[in-house]
Amino acid sequence: MTFAGQAARRIIDQLKRHSPATSPRVAENLGVSRQAVAAQLHDLGSRGLVVARAGAPRGRGRPPTEWSLTDLAIELSDAIRTSVGGEGLEKVLADRDCGQLLDIRKRIGNRTDPAARARVLAEHRTAQGYMAEVVEDGGTLTSRSAQPAQSHSHSDRLSRAHMAA
Repeated sequence: MTFAGQAARRIIDQLKRHSPATSPRVAENLGVSRQAVAAQLHDLGSRGLVVARAGAPRGRGRPPTEWSLTDLAIELSDAIRTSVGGEGLEKVLADRDCGQLLDIRKRIGNRTDPAARARVLAEHRTAQGYMAEVVEDGGTLTSRSAQPAQSHSHSDRLSRAHMAA
């Protein structure tokens, strides 16, 4: 199992015990950096396994973002662990990622223009329920993919992989 897979599983286990929780709290409980936890939470969010919500305001500034498992994550985690053991969840998620990658590569086809490739990716992500867009500004091309109130580093990583392919 990869380091990222182990980290994701530890975060899922942590949120099963203590949910909702902020990313700094999860990081503290696991003894890892906030940045590592934030990246994993966004990745898990892109997979539909965790959801972010605004927590109760605590003084000035924005309220903290609190993360919790979705019902789907709890059901899948329990079923996979029971059926195929602890490493099964990582295998299922990796297989899903590969399927998405193949589907997007098929949609992009033989397009070589980066803007055209980015538009195909944005259309695909929009069809999946994300808010995806391609912005061209002064020769710079940016692809963004998010759900309301939550960005997805996993989507951005897939975007970069597809643009480079």
